[in-house]
Amino acid sequence: MIPIFSFAYYLYSQTDLKLFEVLDKSFGVTAGLFGGAATLTAAYIASLLFNDWRHAHNMSVDTQMCLKGFDFIQNLDIKLMNIRMFMLRYFRSDPKLDLNKEFRKHVHELEIIANETAIIFSNFGFFIPKDEFDSKFKPQFEAIIDVLEFYIKTCHERYRFDQGIASEEYIATYIQLNESLRARYRATFFELRSYYKALT
Repeated sequence: MIPIFSFAYYLYSQTDLKLFEVLDKSFGVTAGLFGGAATLTAAYIASLLFNDWRHAHNMSVDTQMCLKGFDFIQNLDIKLMNIRMFMLRYFRSDPKLDLNKEFRKHVHELEIIANETAIIFSNFGFFIPKDEFDSKFKPQFEAIIDVLEFYIKTCHERYRFDQGIASEEYIATYIQLNESLRARYRATFFELRSYYKALT
């Protein structure tokens, strides 16, 4: 700041200006340059702070999405176990008239699970990097949706073409289908957990 003032004073002192005018103009030049430098410095610092805040905010949003996914998968596991317990009771009972309404309710719940799964999993694509999403998550999601659709179709067919008590082979196939679906959700949970640990 002093060298700028000195240089301005030297230049203005070479003119016909009086001393107070030379000082006034020298201070004016110095203040103008100092004000401009301060403005540029403040803008630079603000951009750094904004970028730091934006990064922290994005990490916070990503973390919240992961936590939402965790909650969804954990609640889903409980729902699938409840549906399984009911379905086994349904398959082993005859007549089923008193259970038909609850059966339809559980099948509808499976359809809601399929829709929510598609929404939640597609949201993961917004914050998980594309290459990681495509390689680790997308194949798992597609497989889950396929299994869910087959699960719902199987339940609809069983309801439509009910032949009394289901065979033990059919029940074993159903249990395997339910377990396969739960295992795929758990695998997604673990994949999501490793991504979440990388965020924190």
